[in-house]
Amino acid sequence: MTASSTLLVCVLRARSLPNLDLNERYGAQNGPDAFAAVVLNQDTKGACYSSPEDSNQHPDIYKCCEYGEHSVGARVAVAMADADFRDTDDTIGSTCATTPEYLGAATLWAPLKLSHSAVPPPPPPTGVSPAPQPAVELLIARLPPS
Repeated sequence: MTASSTLLVCVLRARSLPNLDLNERYGAQNGPDAFAAVVLNQDTKGACYSSPEDSNQHPDIYKCCEYGEHSVGARVAVAMADADFRDTDDTIGSTCATTPEYLGAATLWAPLKLSHSAVPPPPPPTGVSPAPQPAVELLIARLPPS
């Protein structure tokens, strides 16, 4: 199927993001200053970015990116990063998805593959439930061409 459609990718929220600021002189708060970057088909020039959410391991992002008309099977990459205002940003992790075959919308929690600098938290003490895996909630919609 090669029909094109308008593609909408929304990063709704993230959960259990590791705090990459713990060893930094500035910004060692309760969580990362997380923001999302959305890239379609490895086209980094067309990347879409959210604003940073201050010191939050479970940020609400609510950033939608519209990509006009694209074919079925387009690859969507989402990276979560920690904004550092005095240093370079740190990548927390990333995930990939493929656009749906049919018109419509779907939401999903996509697990993040953590970057080498994002060390997961230590396991909880015996008898305590572990925190959910770091993940990002996405809404991906294929809409009829305009």
